[in-house]
Amino acid sequence: MEHKTIHYNAVEFGRRIRTIRKQKKMTQQELAELLFLSEESVSNFETGKTMCMPEHVIQMCQIFDVSADYFYFGKNYKLQGNDGIERIFQRLKGCNPFELSKIEQIIDILLAKPAA
Repeated sequence: MEHKTIHYNAVEFGRRIRTIRKQKKMTQQELAELLFLSEESVSNFETGKTMCMPEHVIQMCQIFDVSADYFYFGKNYKLQGNDGIERIFQRLKGCNPFELSKIEQIIDILLAKPAA
């Protein structure tokens, strides 16, 4: 398998923060307060002057209900609007590896296409 290097683009990352913040009608000051940062820090993130710490990325994902992929790559892979799948994922989090293996076998059986 070929390994691809992924480059972090701080300017694009910051632009995405600004875009979603404005979509949510939030000021830099309001976001800064939620992140326990200064307004200047948020401004620096949005202009790409400083890198966002991972813990702040996680907090922004929760605040804006997006995946980290949105900030890094511009794509939001978070499951949206599907409460049934979200409930299943929440239940699976508590399973041990043996249980997960059995559940996967059951799913394979249920989704198997009959021979034509």
